[in-house]
Amino acid sequence: MRQDFWRSSLAILSLAGTLIIALSQPAQAETLPTMQYSPVDITDMANPVTLTSQSDGGLTIGCSVGTGTKRISSSGEVTQNITFSSEPYPSACPRTVAVAQDGTLFTTADRNNGQPIIQAIKDSVIKWSYPYSCLVVVRGMVIGTNGNLYALSTGLLSPCNGQNMLIGFAPTAEGASPTIVLNMSVSGNFLDGGISAYDDGLVLRTTTGIQYVTYAGESEQEFTVDNIVNNGQIYHNSTLAGRTFVPVRATQLNVQLCGNDSWVVSSLYAIEPSGGVWSYSSFPACSHVNQEVEPTPTGGVVIRYSAPQGGIPGNTREEHLLALDSNGKKLWQIEVALPDTSISVASMVFAVDNNGNVAVQRLLKYRLAANGAAYYSPAVQLQLVNGRTGIITGLYEFSGDHTSSSSAGYDWYGGNFTISISHGTWYVSILNCASWKNCTASSAKLYAVKVPGLQMDYPRAAIVSPVATFNYAALGDSYSSGEGVPPFINGTDTGSNNCHRSDGAYGSLLNETPSLGWKFTMVNGQSSFVACSGAKIDNVAKMRQFENFQTVALNENTDVITISIGGNDVPFQDFVTLCLFSDCSDAANNQDYFANIEQIESSLTDLYGEDGAIHTSAPNAKIYVLGYPQLLPTQGCAQTNGWMSTFNSLTVAAHSGDLVSTGIVAQIGNKAGFSSSQVDALIASGVVEFNQNEVDTARLLVQQLDQAIKDAVALVNQSWLVYIDPLDDNSPFTGHELCTSQPYFNGLTVNLGDIDHDLKYSYHPNSLGQSAYQQLILQQL
Repeated sequence: MRQDFWRSSLAILSLAGTLIIALSQPAQAETLPTMQYSPVDITDMANPVTLTSQSDGGLTIGCSVGTGTKRISSSGEVTQNITFSSEPYPSACPRTVAVAQDGTLFTTADRNNGQPIIQAIKDSVIKWSYPYSCLVVVRGMVIGTNGNLYALSTGLLSPCNGQNMLIGFAPTAEGASPTIVLNMSVSGNFLDGGISAYDDGLVLRTTTGIQYVTYAGESEQEFTVDNIVNNGQIYHNSTLAGRTFVPVRATQLNVQLCGNDSWVVSSLYAIEPSGGVWSYSSFPACSHVNQEVEPTPTGGVVIRYSAPQGGIPGNTREEHLLALDSNGKKLWQIEVALPDTSISVASMVFAVDNNGNVAVQRLLKYRLAANGAAYYSPAVQLQLVNGRTGIITGLYEFSGDHTSSSSAGYDWYGGNFTISISHGTWYVSILNCASWKNCTASSAKLYAVKVPGLQMDYPRAAIVSPVATFNYAALGDSYSSGEGVPPFINGTDTGSNNCHRSDGAYGSLLNETPSLGWKFTMVNGQSSFVACSGAKIDNVAKMRQFENFQTVALNENTDVITISIGGNDVPFQDFVTLCLFSDCSDAANNQDYFANIEQIESSLTDLYGEDGAIHTSAPNAKIYVLGYPQLLPTQGCAQTNGWMSTFNSLTVAAHSGDLVSTGIVAQIGNKAGFSSSQVDALIASGVVEFNQNEVDTARLLVQQLDQAIKDAVALVNQSWLVYIDPLDDNSPFTGHELCTSQPYFNGLTVNLGDIDHDLKYSYHPNSLGQSAYQQLILQQL
């Protein structure tokens, strides 16, 4: 909010370096997540091994033996149910599936003669079929960014023995035979999943390296990597720029030290068409990486690895998820830990969605000893992890009552435990267990779990669901500029400009969110990211601040706008400091703050109205107005809490006569507008009280401020103006106020080197808070 106020957290609250977070234990009561539609019975699908989400929100299921393929619409209706029983249909169900931009489904499976067939299916109609002429294994199929289908296969018997074929198909062809756009031989030892697509062509993974092939069939770069970890299957993906991640085995000496374990990893290489980019080698001793390496839309990667406790061979292995940024720097790490020893993880898979978030799916087993026997109740758990911070933003579980052996359970249904995610939906095939102990199954169902903010998996989503680009402008005050997330963009942290715009602000995060397509543009010679710390309502359209008023960044080409404004007109941060130095629950002290809110509503109604400055400057834009989250929890802050105890320690030291502490407390008080006598009185008392009445009053002030903003939007009553409520029951801010175990706000910063400058960072959303704002907006969309 106000630029001459305070940013960043106390050192004790700062999130420096790697986040290590134990995945939380689910509740023991029987529970099911919220569904998009009623579960669909798929008992007739014999062990489904492929769940493939489609760009229209539907899903295709392929089994391993028996029936065939089932297509389910986005509303839960079974629209296709093909049985593969005779020629030209395969005798086995699809194991490899791809989906085109127009929804055409491509399946591959063995025919009765053992030779595979590829089929294109659209609207339950087989458009074309391509039978291979000899016995081959189809290693993988992928849709290229040019819209064509590409299949990689390896011949098993003469005349195709040992021959690798790369064939491209035009997806729109109709008739008995498809249109072939590419047919070439490629060399190398390919395993299942050895093909992916990028902007300029295809990436082929062999057991010894990486090959790049253009869509025209020209072999480009080939890179050999010694000692690649190849644990039977590859299933690799590449970024749209072609960056591919390759795990490399440890040296023979390290393998021996780890108990002759041949799958010990030493490093992870990042390779792209121009060559090697970087390598990461900071894995704990004796770690495994079993091909579970997924790229992120920003050029980073998420890796699953396991390591023995303490790096000692023979100890229990611990599972981890590790996220690296585009430069190979560690972003966060999650230990897949279970706090209850009666719970074990039977299986786990994960995927990265088109926003870079991580979807983790686990099969848990709850153990109960009864009548001298051990019983196991399976449960399926889904966790959505913020790809930037590593924070779990959604936790969903199919779980029985784990206190009784007669309770039902929920087990995965599918041999390969595939994970399928789409726009706001997580698809899970589950056996409904009638009892414990080896899951006596009563039925199998497809569940479509509602997960706000979830997108289709990357990079497939970026290929089959290309996103339009929208001109985006981020207006507002310090909550929008990113005041609490330094360092700041060049030119916005100088003696003459303290707008303090950050690449960690929610606007910057939205600008980098692939599924949105919101992009900052240049308007009137400046970026459309113009939010500025300290801005008041008048600074948006009427009055210069450090720069020109903010609406100069808007024009008729602006498509979308976000804004938070009004907090500095209260001003709220002054109020928090009032609580520290005086009694902010006293009506005589706080009446001016509450009195300002009525004028704020009137001013915002004028600003947001049809004839207001924002809409007239950007008549074609959708405007998203954000409220302010609660800074303080429902219960009072203890003096021993991080940011409270630090200020208290300063006050106590000043009370004892320490001159440095006295000077700091005086500067804080003077900056906040308190008189010397008021500061002296606080020092004389030697303690800061932040009681329940003050917390309640502060929360009421935020509530009334947000209500005024919300009422202003309602009075305008236009479809292009939308209010986003951070106080909503489903808000990601809930439970993350100051004084909680994981605050999304900075506390009080005290830096002896630059007190005047660093006090400005306090009481603003930290990086977690800015990510929460991003999530809040994505939920709205």
